Amino acid sequence: MILLLLLFLFIDELYPVVNNLLGLSYSSFIYRTLSVLSFIIVIVTFLLTFYKSRRISKKMILIILFSITIAVLLCTSYLIYPDKDTFVKTNILIAIFKTVPSILVAYIITKTKKVNIYNAIFAINIFMTISLLKYLLLNASGILVNLSINFGGVNYNDYSYISALNIALGFYLIYYQMANSKSLRLVFLTITTLMISYLSVILSGGRGALLVSIILLIVFLLTIFKKYSVNFNLKKLLVISITFIGVSIIGSLFLNNNDSIIQGLQRGFSFLNGDDGLIDWDNTSGRLNIYKHSWQLITERPILGYGIGAVFFIHPVARFSHNIFLDILLDGGIIFLLISLLIIISVSTKALKRVLKPNYYLFFNLFLFSFLNLLTGSNYFLEPIFWFSITAIFLLNDDKSYIEGAK
Repeated sequence: MILLLLLFLFIDELYPVVNNLLGLSYSSFIYRTLSVLSFIIVIVTFLLTFYKSRRISKKMILIILFSITIAVLLCTSYLIYPDKDTFVKTNILIAIFKTVPSILVAYIITKTKKVNIYNAIFAINIFMTISLLKYLLLNASGILVNLSINFGGVNYNDYSYISALNIALGFYLIYYQMANSKSLRLVFLTITTLMISYLSVILSGGRGALLVSIILLIVFLLTIFKKYSVNFNLKKLLVISITFIGVSIIGSLFLNNNDSIIQGLQRGFSFLNGDDGLIDWDNTSGRLNIYKHSWQLITERPILGYGIGAVFFIHPVARFSHNIFLDILLDGGIIFLLISLLIIISVSTKALKRVLKPNYYLFFNLFLFSFLNLLTGSNYFLEPIFWFSITAIFLLNDDKSYIEGAK
């Protein structure tokens, strides 16, 4: 059941992964059908969890009220604004069908004892890696030509973030394996999946995903150094080091005469070193123009904004700002921004204080992945992993190891 819930959570990433692996075409109808079915599965599972517990906790009431409030506010904006084109309708439906179930999934997982989430994450990580490897092997000679990536029906940007998500999952797996004295062969296997995922990020040329993957690596190293600063298993360190070096050498030999890596790195860092400052806005896919229009709208209604989800209706050049803070200001003004900052800081602080526990490390990794994506990419209502990770960190209790391996 936990695997099914995680499949819902990662459906945006897993659907193209399956398509690529099986050679299928992307179908909006199939994707929406799967989303609706997943939504139903989550709701039914939540109701069953409530029925089995036969008790209503304060946090359950809070989660239910919060979910209902989000859905009502989104529907209110839909009724207020006249623009009802297909794209807006789709975004509003996605926002409701993703946000609410993601919150409920977090509740189910954190309130179910002895959940072995590790096995589910391990299976997803291997499955995604096989699909990424297949694409690399079939397209290694010219993957960046005209940015013509078609990975199961999605473009280079989505492909890069799928790879980055696999990196976030991979670092959790290694951390769990080391904390629970798992076989070194498993550590070796997971490091191999990480190298494949990093290669995919680089070859995609995705700027945001490359930045995310670098930050995830830094966080992992800092966490490892903090946990093992006194007593580190030198044997594991040696295996990890040799594996990284070995896979890097093999990868370099495999792509020795291939300029794709250089092209990918150049594009990935192309937003840096602008003439007028650190950022080269000409290489940010038009973000500066989007930000300017967002800021203009914000200055007109800075206190209360335009309504939750209103950015989908009112933005003149894009359907959202491609920045979480600008979208929050547009939706709810300064008041909503302050509330959001309080929640984000509170959740981040709680996770960082307990990051040495594998469960907190997993959820913080997912939060970091989604939050960094929201700084330059998606809208916060369209990112289920963001809502899941925040809710999970908020709900986790220190006195109970809900997730196996939480030491």
